[in-house]
Order: sequence, then structure tokens, then C-alpha cells
Amino acid sequence: MIKLKYRKVIFLILIAMLAGGSMAAYSQSEANFFIKTIQLIIFQQLTTVIIYLTCFGEDLFSRRQSTKYK
Repeated sequence: MIKLKYRKVIFLILIAMLAGGSMAAYSQSEANFFIKTIQLIIFQQLTTVIIYLTCFGEDLFSRRQSTKYK
């Protein structure tokens, strides 16, 4: 398992790449402004959730008990 610090860095790099790539695709799109804006928002939100769960899902869904509640 990769340390949390490195997963945060990987997450930020992937989000930056997502933003750059999706904006490049947005500027090349031939659809009208409203449709391509909605498509961009939905795409960015869904891929952000996927990237987040890939990087931090292991921590969210682990069954380990916190020492705070013992």
C-alpha cells in the first residue's frame, strides 16, 4: 500500500491532468455552449469521484476500528 502522502500527490497530479485534458476537449467540441458545458461538468465530476475512490477508497472502506472509539 502506498503511503497517504504519496497518494495525495498522485491524486492532485491526476486531477490536474483531468482538468487540462477535459478543457482541451471542451474547446474542440462542436456542440452548442450549454450542452458542452453540461457534458464537461458531468464528466469532470464523475472522473473526480473515480480518481478519488481509486486513490483513497481503501481508507474509506477499510474495516479497521479507530483507536479513538475503543
